[in-house]
Parts: sequence; C-alpha cells; structure tokens
Amino acid sequence: MENLLLLKKEKNVLKSTNSLDSEATEIIYFLEDTKSKLEYAELCLNFANDDTLIDSIIYEIMSLQKKYDYYLKLSKKKGIVINFPKILQKFPAS
Repeated sequence: MENLLLLKKEKNVLKSTNSLDSEATEIIYFLEDTKSKLEYAELCLNFANDDTLIDSIIYEIMSLQKKYDYYLKLSKKKGIVINFPKILQKFPAS
C-alpha cells in the first residue's frame, strides 16, 4: 500500500493510514489485490490464442470487475476515501 493516500472520514476529522481500523485496512487490501489481478488478467488476455482460454479470461476479468465494484462501493459506504486515480481511471465503478 505504498504511495497510497488514504483517509477515513469520521466526525469531520480525517485520519491517516496508521489510525484506520482493521475493516478499512482489509477493504483497501482487497481493492489493491483485485487491481493487481485485473492487470494480470488483462496481460494474459493479450497473449491468449485459444478461444476457450480467451473466454475463460474474459469471465475472470468480469468477475474481478464485479469484486472491485463491490469493495469500492463498500469503501464509499464506510467513508473511506482512497486517492489512487490510476486505479479509478482504469477500473471505474459501474
């Protein structure tokens, strides 16, 4: 979670990463993990040459995007503000 500006809104006070609760840390971990898996799946898709494998990778990407959307919505609901625009540009919430 390097180079990640992370804040949690609570009673108009912004808390830094050190003071986040374990639930917020877990949500951030799953967002980062899912982002990495999406990038890897997209890389695999570029090199796949079998129709069945391509279909499988496409389903994996769709599944990961749904998982990413879920954790992104959960982070918003919990008031966790994450500033990593590179991820948000590549994988916007649906």
